[in-house]
Amino acid sequence: MKPFLLAFILSLAAMSGIAQISPDLDISIKIAPYKNTPLYLVSYYGRDKTTVDTAILNAKSEGHFKRKHKLPEGVYFVSSTDNKMLFELLLGKNQRFSLVADTAHITQIAFKGSPDNDQFKEYASLVNANAKQFNLLNEQMRTTKDMADVQPIRDRQRVLMSELQVSGDSLMRKYPGSLTAMYIALKSPPHAPVGFIPKNKADSVAGGFYMKQHYWDNVVFNDDRLPYTPFFDHKLDMYFRAFVPPNPDSVTKDMDYMLLYARTGKEIYPYLLSKFTSRYLVPPPGLNKVFIDLFQNFYLKGDTTLVTDSFKKVIYERAYQYMANQVGDPAPALDLLDINDNPVSLYNVHAPYTFVVFWDPTCSHCKEQVPRVDSIYKAKWKAMGVQLYSVNVNGMLMPELRKFAQTSNLSPDWIHTYEPDAKTRELIKSGLPTFRQLYEVYETPTMYLLDKDKRIVGRHLTLEQFDALMEVKTNSKK
Repeated sequence: MKPFLLAFILSLAAMSGIAQISPDLDISIKIAPYKNTPLYLVSYYGRDKTTVDTAILNAKSEGHFKRKHKLPEGVYFVSSTDNKMLFELLLGKNQRFSLVADTAHITQIAFKGSPDNDQFKEYASLVNANAKQFNLLNEQMRTTKDMADVQPIRDRQRVLMSELQVSGDSLMRKYPGSLTAMYIALKSPPHAPVGFIPKNKADSVAGGFYMKQHYWDNVVFNDDRLPYTPFFDHKLDMYFRAFVPPNPDSVTKDMDYMLLYARTGKEIYPYLLSKFTSRYLVPPPGLNKVFIDLFQNFYLKGDTTLVTDSFKKVIYERAYQYMANQVGDPAPALDLLDINDNPVSLYNVHAPYTFVVFWDPTCSHCKEQVPRVDSIYKAKWKAMGVQLYSVNVNGMLMPELRKFAQTSNLSPDWIHTYEPDAKTRELIKSGLPTFRQLYEVYETPTMYLLDKDKRIVGRHLTLEQFDALMEVKTNSKK
């Protein structure tokens, strides 16, 4: 994860105000065969794990996890000094209880005074019994030589999975709203109805739709316990990867639903907001509008209090860049000076197409690409009505630009422009975006193709892609 994104997530978690329902946590432990050694209580938070307390065991394997304030409710685990996970446990509202365990028989942990963990043990025993039978069947399959005998074994395994699903559903009904019910709901993979076997493509589509509709059964998005589990983050990623079409409308529909639902939670809302911000701050191709939606519907409506000033600046700048640069949207205005220091506005350039190039005459890649643009212009684009509009990103280098234009024999049709440094400083001082922000000029050359109304037709493409796009546009008008 990028450092500034990790810092953002941690700042949100810190500012959200971890609930302090009670002033103490006290877990008495006895864990054999560990003696005279520290053991650690470890918290999940998304994909991260953090040691939240240490117990020093005595010669009788006894010790205490003890804190002044309660920990957030969720799934935790006890770890040894060699980072080995010994067992998981649940921390609910009651965080004063005891446990006795022997790592040689770890499934037989005895809890006292913890209904949450008693319920958890009930589910764990079902899982262990089911896994034991499943593994025996795996061993049978491994040693089976007749392939005709393999299918009955697979059928039995499917029955076992269905039985565990039914048992888990029964426990969720038995303990509604409990940590165990949440654990089961998050851990259970999405599944089609019991006994459902697709026979054709239509059945498969129907099965996939059913799984999407029921993917979040028994999960509520304002539950502050969700981030403090080992499953929620993975389940969330799987949902957007497997069940949400990668287009802006589909992604924003699910994202907005989750965030609006989560707003009534204290922990889950900043967690989800940071999660989606991290995911779409630098979005996959075609999903810029997802970040714009996130910015307009959440950050612009008051949620900037959750982030630091420095990261707020990053978010606002990126959002304004995306909003100014959507294909089909009007290009941001450019009111610059030409090579003779005369004002020239982009919107006063009248042509069927305008090709805008942001470049630096000392940039080696620019020195290669700009003459190639000129060659394509002379060979094809001039006849198509294209006007070339050059923006020197370093106004101090106009003499170098003039020299390069002459020595490279660039067409005199180019409109060469620049922004004086004084104007750039004035915009920055006033908190207004410069052309670098408006056009996402992070590298040179950066190129755009605009139509006659100065709407963006193409952006951040290769020269070959721009040329192919021009061919398509020209041919579509014939």
